[in-house]
Amino acid sequence: MKKRFSALLCALALTLGLFALPASADESLFFLALNDTLPAASSQTTPIETGGWVYVPASAFNNRVTGVNFGIYYGPTDNGEYLTFYNLSGKTLSFHTSTNTATTSTGAAVMPGRLVWRNGICYVPAYAICDYFGLTYSYYTTEYGPLLRIKDGNARLSDSAFLSSAESLMRSRYAAANPAPSVTAPAAETAPPAANPAPSTPSAPSTPSTPASPQKPSANQGTKPAASAQSGHSATEQPQEPEPVKTFSLYLGLKANGDISAAMDALAAVNATAIVFFPTDKLDANADQIRQAAGRGHLVGLAPTGDTPAQRLESSEEGSRALARILRQETWFVLATDQELANAGYLTWAPTATVPGGSDKARYTAVYNAATGRNGVTRLLAGSDQPLAPLLRHFAQDGDTFLAPRETKY
Repeated sequence: MKKRFSALLCALALTLGLFALPASADESLFFLALNDTLPAASSQTTPIETGGWVYVPASAFNNRVTGVNFGIYYGPTDNGEYLTFYNLSGKTLSFHTSTNTATTSTGAAVMPGRLVWRNGICYVPAYAICDYFGLTYSYYTTEYGPLLRIKDGNARLSDSAFLSSAESLMRSRYAAANPAPSVTAPAAETAPPAANPAPSTPSAPSTPSTPASPQKPSANQGTKPAASAQSGHSATEQPQEPEPVKTFSLYLGLKANGDISAAMDALAAVNATAIVFFPTDKLDANADQIRQAAGRGHLVGLAPTGDTPAQRLESSEEGSRALARILRQETWFVLATDQELANAGYLTWAPTATVPGGSDKARYTAVYNAATGRNGVTRLLAGSDQPLAPLLRHFAQDGDTFLAPRETKY
């Protein structure tokens, strides 16, 4: 059996160099970091997001493409029926190309298990591979675009230190991908006048029209009423300037109360990223949901238990170790305000507004009245058991900004 497996490894190694992936059309700016490097953006390293999961080109695990060797190899097997990833310790993860399933060398099913093909490039689920082969998976939404960081024990920088060091490079790539439009001064004359211009017939003056400006509801009235047609203004007068629309910048926190799938879908519908806080005494029971939150690009935090700051600190430390077992990554976000937690290095997160119960309109009005304007930042906390889709859709349509939480900004 050992000889058969060695032969399989040799065959896969030989096919690795032949498994070339053609270039694709430009995708949205999406950064991939491997350990402490940020490879040049290309079709062979740029991730995509589909179905709520982050996918990377298979070649992201080819050290000859990226220059980073995670000790993971891949290649087609069984006449292309499978795409198999393996390491030299004997672990294999095989994706069936036609059934959208994946199994390990022990026969265990892996989720997500499908491959995605775009423009001739094969994309694989980053979380599934990282989780199986023991790599650390971190997802951040930066102001220059989303960033996925994959690392092993050879990485020296923490995620926060890496984000700081890579910011200038991400900014320059963003600027190159989004050049500022050039401004052309208008010409003084469009054409010389005719030698014998014919007299023109003046047309009737047009009546200026002002498009309706969207207004958010106040606590008592839904929208600002439009001016009456009999207000006394003539057609040639300048219409009154509409009041500026109040908009918000929001950091989102989600407290896991039961199943989080509906809340995850609501966040995905408006392209928002949140910190999902799980009770420290229920982490093992919620392991699948924790993986779902991380796999869908959200940060995972802790909701500590205990009646005293010392008890909450102890539960946070135990919870952090439990998350390291479940996700193979640490977390420092805690849903608390205790100074003892902050002194221990945790990022204490306290909401400035919470989503109440009641109707969709009542929730929207309550949050609207509690939120801080664009010059300030609102930390909004909701429960995963609340119907969030209508609320988030309201704010997205109003032009509010959902800020991406990071270890340095939250």
